[in-house]
Amino acid sequence: MGKVSDDVSWKILTTLEEISHKIDRLIDLKKMSLSEQTTILKDKALGKSDFRKEVYNLCDGNRSVGEIAEITSKSLVRVSQELATLEKSKLVKSKKIGKTKYYEKVV
Repeated sequence: MGKVSDDVSWKILTTLEEISHKIDRLIDLKKMSLSEQTTILKDKALGKSDFRKEVYNLCDGNRSVGEIAEITSKSLVRVSQELATLEKSKLVKSKKIGKTKYYEKVV
């Protein structure tokens, strides 16, 4: 019984510590300006991928997946995947004109 009780206590303490760290991060974020928060979120979404950063920088509202693929010399599939990630992260948005989607930076 002592072992089970110790395991449960340890799990509770570990969980409380994780929650405490998350609350501290939220408090730190709350203290930051909106532009600082945006920069952090943008950097996190772009990650270490130089290609994702390149695709992001090409999103000027006038380029389609095909045009970005041509500029970067990458496949349509690869560019589409990066654009989907960027859209999901809310860093870019798309507008559809006819059958073609054009991508533009939000942040």
